[in-house]
Amino acid sequence: MITKIFCINKIKEQEMNIDKQSLSYIKEIYNEVINEKPIFEEKVNDLKDIDNKIVKIKEKYFKNALEYEKKVLAGEGTKKIAYLTIDDGPYKNYTPSFLNVLDKYDILSTFFLLGKPNEMYDEIYQRIFDSGHTIANHTYSHAIWGGLYASASSFINDVLKQEKFLEEKLGVKTNILRFPGGSTTASSSLRNSIITRLRSLNYGYVDWNVSAGDSEKKPNKEIVYNNVINGAKNKKVIVILMHDFSYHSLSALPSIIEQLQKMDFIFLPLFYESSKIKK
Repeated sequence: MITKIFCINKIKEQEMNIDKQSLSYIKEIYNEVINEKPIFEEKVNDLKDIDNKIVKIKEKYFKNALEYEKKVLAGEGTKKIAYLTIDDGPYKNYTPSFLNVLDKYDILSTFFLLGKPNEMYDEIYQRIFDSGHTIANHTYSHAIWGGLYASASSFINDVLKQEKFLEEKLGVKTNILRFPGGSTTASSSLRNSIITRLRSLNYGYVDWNVSAGDSEKKPNKEIVYNNVINGAKNKKVIVILMHDFSYHSLSALPSIIEQLQKMDFIFLPLFYESSKIKK
């Protein structure tokens, strides 16, 4: 009966107080929920009630995250914020390993997903969703050189195709988008037309201000690590671009997480209300 429970971290409201020296999290562990299945079945009548509870928990989480983001940007927070975003997946070989690393460090990130209808990806899509990561739209095809940017309509149709795909696959309707290649891939006039259409559909979009550089020629673990750590310096809020097709990013990720935490960054998943989401 219980098939749509996430692992999500809740930020307690009192722990958002900027006078605290550190920000702690309470892990809502999936296995604990499953172990208490009989209790849940006594308290809820059907899956819809469970889904409603999850929605409320997530709403509270993101409300607290937004308040803390505002404090950080105002120079009042004791921590900085890292939004780790992972693009172009899922990939059968590497995405599960990325998820293992994120689980190990109790970190939620944002996955900008493509449309991959082959059944071999179903379990990975589901695991990303069940783990509580933000599900975001990266268009269905990512066909940068295959007509995606031919017109505003071709782009929006691909976005809507992916929206439908994710909703049918996971039961989630996302309103966060990343342009394949970044928003500047489209010409200025085309980009403005696309953004106008996105706004009418209640979509926000996000680029990045720190890149792992893992899609560049001849990256390696050290280069990826240095790209992220150096890019994070002197920033209060960072949006990290990474790809889960990259073995080098996967290899560097634990060290990146540990070093950013030493630099007083906390990791949060993106949410529509964040200042980093352009609307």
